Amino acid sequence: VGKHGDFSYGIYIYAYPVQQFLVLHGLRNLPALFIAAFIITFCLAFMSWHLVEGPCLRLKNVPRLFPLAKQRGANAN
Repeated sequence: VGKHGDFSYGIYIYAYPVQQFLVLHGLRNLPALFIAAFIITFCLAFMSWHLVEGPCLRLKNVPRLFPLAKQRGANAN
């Protein structure tokens, strides 16, 4: 992960809905659509990384209060 975060997943998740929203609301000029979609998508991806993805990834090393149940092996009772 880079210095400012990894926005690739957020861009992947938000790009299509943003494009569809803009077209649905009348933005049909292709260069304007590209620029507007890029700016909005990048802003959403940035917020998603800093407010959701990053904090969740930091939790993966936090000890659990209630550990997950151990999986039963083939020889378990």
